[in-house]
Amino acid sequence: MNTRLIVGILLIACVSATAQETYTKLSEDPSEAIKGHVGIELYGVDAGFKNISGSMLFTVGVTARYPLVSNKIMAEGIARFPLIRFEKKGFAFLADAGILYTLNSNDAPDDVKVILGYKEVDNFGSNTRTAITKYVNINGTVRKNTYARAGVYLRNSAFDDTSENMIDYYVTNIFHKGVYLGLGRERQYYFQLQRNRDNNPAKFGAGSIFMLYADVMILPVNVDLVQDTFGMGAGATKELNGLLGGRIGFKWYRNPFTRAQNFDRKIPFFGNSFFTMEAGVRPLEGLFVTGGFTYIIHKF
Repeated sequence: MNTRLIVGILLIACVSATAQETYTKLSEDPSEAIKGHVGIELYGVDAGFKNISGSMLFTVGVTARYPLVSNKIMAEGIARFPLIRFEKKGFAFLADAGILYTLNSNDAPDDVKVILGYKEVDNFGSNTRTAITKYVNINGTVRKNTYARAGVYLRNSAFDDTSENMIDYYVTNIFHKGVYLGLGRERQYYFQLQRNRDNNPAKFGAGSIFMLYADVMILPVNVDLVQDTFGMGAGATKELNGLLGGRIGFKWYRNPFTRAQNFDRKIPFFGNSFFTMEAGVRPLEGLFVTGGFTYIIHKF
């Protein structure tokens, strides 16, 4: 008998509201969603696949977003510091800060799946796990923004050149510093809803902000390498240079509203979440991935 535990989600059951439980939309105004935040990134990761030695396996940091000019210009930034990494060469960090300039904003009715609950259930008989997501479909006003993006990108980490099979080089330092330019597309909504069940109405807030973006990154970088001769005298040197990179990614606010906007109901821990994920190419590192989970400590 195969007793190996199957790890993962094998079934997603989406349960909508039944006749005994209905939902009424009390208000809809996407402009009521929060304009910014300050948060603590509790877990992050950053890895370049051609430079595994420079990977940051467990980072913590700070994220922020702040409106400079209402509905027009937004500042945002993140700073990450690794707690775990493969090579401890130099002071490692990642800092990314920039401006969002609104090119277009449009409010229009759209269908939204409002998530009401989520849980996982272990099925011991079959060694599987079932993920159950409960949601209700709501038609309401959704705001879609298009942004121009520009900012500064800084990343310092170890670097190990493994491009030559017969020659080893000492691990050294690589510092990506430059700018990025790109476009972003954001979708946001904020509703006030009422759940009607067994003559016991309950009011609550519902919302989301989700952004997709793509950037061109100009990151001039230079690395001087020295051959490791394993004590056999001075080794050969080599210089590597790079310039251009790029990335695509997303950012997601799980519940972009305050406790007061939630009818003074406590927002669960993961409800105060801000998720980021991106992938792209960095000079000399090739393909990279970066992501993190932030707990928001202040919304405005």
